[in-house]
Amino acid sequence: MKMNIMNWKIIVGGILIFAGIAQFLRIFTDYKYHNSLNMLFGLGAAFIGMVIVGVFLVRQGRKES
Repeated sequence: MKMNIMNWKIIVGGILIFAGIAQFLRIFTDYKYHNSLNMLFGLGAAFIGMVIVGVFLVRQGRKES
């Protein structure tokens, strides 16, 4: 009997997407309180990178399952 276990790529991808959304919310908070522009660019890059990698992993995991 074969058990359907969720692929690790789907789990890690989902976590990265949620972490990217948390970074996005932090960008809004930092912008609201006029923090450093360099910090905002760094957080923006982290947000975009996490979401892209997360979506890629979820798509790869869905193809494999």
